[in-house]
Amino acid sequence: MLKKLLLTAALMTSSFGAAYPAVAAEAITPVLHEAIILSVGSSKVYVNGKLGRIGDSGQAAAPFVDQGTTLVPLRFISEKLGAKLTWTPQTQEIKLQAGTETATMRVGERTLRINDRTITMNVPSQTRQGITFLPLRHVVEDLLHQQLYYKNGIIVISQEATTIAENELAELSNVLKPRVVFSGGEDLIYVYGDGTSAQQSFSDSVGPGLVHAVDEDGEYFYISEDNFSVNYERLYKVSADGEIAKKLQFNSDSQMEFILAQDGDQYYNTKGSIVRIANDDSASQKVLGKGRLTKDAVYIRGGVIWFTDYDDKGYAIYKLQDGKKTKISGNDAFLKFGADNWIYYTHYENNRHSLYRMSTDGTKKTKLSREADVAEAILVQNSIYFIDNKTQSLRKMTLDGYSQRGVLKLTNPGAGIFAGDNGRIFVTEEDQQLGGSTQWLIQVDPVTGANRQLAKAALDFNYGWVRILNVKTVGEYVSYTFGNEVYVVKNDGSASRKAGTLGGVSSREPMSVNVNF
Repeated sequence: MLKKLLLTAALMTSSFGAAYPAVAAEAITPVLHEAIILSVGSSKVYVNGKLGRIGDSGQAAAPFVDQGTTLVPLRFISEKLGAKLTWTPQTQEIKLQAGTETATMRVGERTLRINDRTITMNVPSQTRQGITFLPLRHVVEDLLHQQLYYKNGIIVISQEATTIAENELAELSNVLKPRVVFSGGEDLIYVYGDGTSAQQSFSDSVGPGLVHAVDEDGEYFYISEDNFSVNYERLYKVSADGEIAKKLQFNSDSQMEFILAQDGDQYYNTKGSIVRIANDDSASQKVLGKGRLTKDAVYIRGGVIWFTDYDDKGYAIYKLQDGKKTKISGNDAFLKFGADNWIYYTHYENNRHSLYRMSTDGTKKTKLSREADVAEAILVQNSIYFIDNKTQSLRKMTLDGYSQRGVLKLTNPGAGIFAGDNGRIFVTEEDQQLGGSTQWLIQVDPVTGANRQLAKAALDFNYGWVRILNVKTVGEYVSYTFGNEVYVVKNDGSASRKAGTLGGVSSREPMSVNVNF
């Protein structure tokens, strides 16, 4: 069994400095078994002793702090406690029926009416991605008449007043609080929403393995054992608390190279073919067809795979369906992302990279980027953000490319673009001057264009540029990699610290994966 070996003391000093084992259901006291337990910045929740998620909206449903006031998702909490909520979009009015009391309010206002009482809230109600949030104490105490325990970002809503021991609070924090996981070689580094971190190594438990990917639901990661002294290869599916959930073993002659996991299936390259294993069952192994997948250039939907592959004429985009591999783009095309019935890709032409989209059958090809030179592009909430190095700017466009606008004029050429939570965008700029090359990490508000420099580092060229990569937000912090080192900085640019160094990889290599748990 995989040991929880090296969850080291935190690499940063704070009240929550080390990683703790996950809270087992039986470890929660009887009072908490009947409670709703949440954490600021996290969509995880305990309800009646069972761990789950707040709806299906991911981190958008997480409680957050605004102007010193904690806001929580109203519908989720009220319905779990038996109240009935209705929403009238024409008037933006919310009505909540809880026992003999009726409460009404409007989104964006501070006024809360409960029967014949009127309460003025500290901050107005807000809507984020269709989810309505209200100040915590008004929801719990005024609307639902429950008891509230709130400490270190942990929220406990129950019928009885409760006090939580410090060790139990720490355990709850470890399970519920948001974190980002960085991997490289045999190591993981966890960065938490309060800026603390911890490190875990697998070298003593599964041999010289490489951490390859994290499942899309954020509950599992995978370790591929790379031990040349034996005649087999192993893939370990590991839960977030470090326990093996599944082990798959292959004969080394099969040359199974794990690429990614999605919707419970794993995808591999082997001897010029693509293989899928369903539900972690090696007996379900199926050769899908010829080709070779690259993790960051794949779109999978409905059993069909679109991917970038190489032949004697260069790189192009292919479609693999029912065992048939079909080339659907010209050469020098690289898949960026897919959305519904569209594939988005870059094509090198006229000494610049252009962004195109085409229908999933390879027809209806349209150039979206006009005369821009697209350095990088990402899809965020039905909008495309891209770096245009012709005009040296960050730009935004609709999915059809019809509406475009500039977001930020860059000081230097752009290199990377990353999406954060709450709509934030991050870009890296770089100045490739001989003898003094420099790069910067910039945080951008895509609505106003307001920006802030978060990090500055040398842009050293030896065997390849060592760039700032894998930018992720977690709580009030931003984390990123520079070579095989992980850094964290507060989103106001303060408290910049090194979180740790990942072993088992060259300092020139990017990290293999990072994900929000």
